[in-house]
Amino acid sequence: MPNQQPLGTGRTPFLADDDVTMWYADTPSGATAGTAYAIFVQSRSTKMDSLAHPSTTSVGPVQIDQLGISTQPMEPWVAPDLRTMFYSSDATQPRTIYSATR
Repeated sequence: MPNQQPLGTGRTPFLADDDVTMWYADTPSGATAGTAYAIFVQSRSTKMDSLAHPSTTSVGPVQIDQLGISTQPMEPWVAPDLRTMFYSSDATQPRTIYSATR
């Protein structure tokens, strides 16, 4: 992979099968870096566009507020139909795996 490029901050990135949508955990606005994480989504218009420099028709990064905030990355994984996400959260103990469907 010789063409590495930084995309920004965050943890546990997951690129969907469509190769245009990426989910990842990052520090939400207003939180101290490394103390809390939320899930964010970001997309590009086509596979040829850069996630690092999205075009005006791209989306994100957008925090998914409905999934809450935890102190550890939440390891998002999204099903190929882009309708179901699985993630983990330490908002309750023990760490719990959730699914969310849209």
